Amino acid sequence: MAVALLEGPDHVFKHTNILYDRLVGRSPRDGATVREEFPDLEGQPFFDLLDNVFRTGVPYIAKEAPIQLELDGKKEEHFLDFNYSLRVGLDGAVVGISATVIDVTYQVTGLKLIEASTRKLQAAQVEIDEKKRKLEIIFENATPAMAMVEERDKCLEAGYTDFLSKAIDRTKLIEVLKNQLNLD
Repeated sequence: MAVALLEGPDHVFKHTNILYDRLVGRSPRDGATVREEFPDLEGQPFFDLLDNVFRTGVPYIAKEAPIQLELDGKKEEHFLDFNYSLRVGLDGAVVGISATVIDVTYQVTGLKLIEASTRKLQAAQVEIDEKKRKLEIIFENATPAMAMVEERDKCLEAGYTDFLSKAIDRTKLIEVLKNQLNLD
C-alpha cells in the first residue's frame, strides 16, 4: 500500500514509502507541497479533497477513482483506491493528512475488457441464435419438401401427369373447391 504523510494546511510532504514513490514515478521532495510536486493534478479533485479533509476532519475514501498522472513526460490514466485521513498529534492538534493509496488500474482495465468481451459474446450469441432459428425453419420445411419429391416421383411413375407441389389440407381443399365452384 502506498503511503504519504502530509503536514499542515498546504499538505507538505513529510514522508512517503517506496510504493508511493513508484506510483507517482519519483520521490517527492521533503518540504514540497502536493501542489508544487503535482501541478498536473490541477483541475482534478485531489487538492480540494485534501483541503476538505484538513478543514473538516472527515476522512475521504475513494474506490476506483480515475486520475491523470504525468509519468516520464506522458499523461497516463490510472485508477486508485485511496483514503485521506486526518493526522492528529499527541496534544490533539491537527498535524496533517495520511494518504493511503492502492493502484487498481489493472483490475479496472481488466474488468472493462471482460465487460466489453462479454458484450461482444452476447451479441455473437444473439446472431448465432438468429441463424439457428433460420436453419431450424429451413430444416422444418425441408422434410415435407423432400417427402413431396418422393410422392411426386411415385405419382409420375404411376402414370399421373399432374402433381400439386405443396402439402394440401384436405378439409381446406374441399372448402376452396366448394367456394370456387359455388357448391354448397
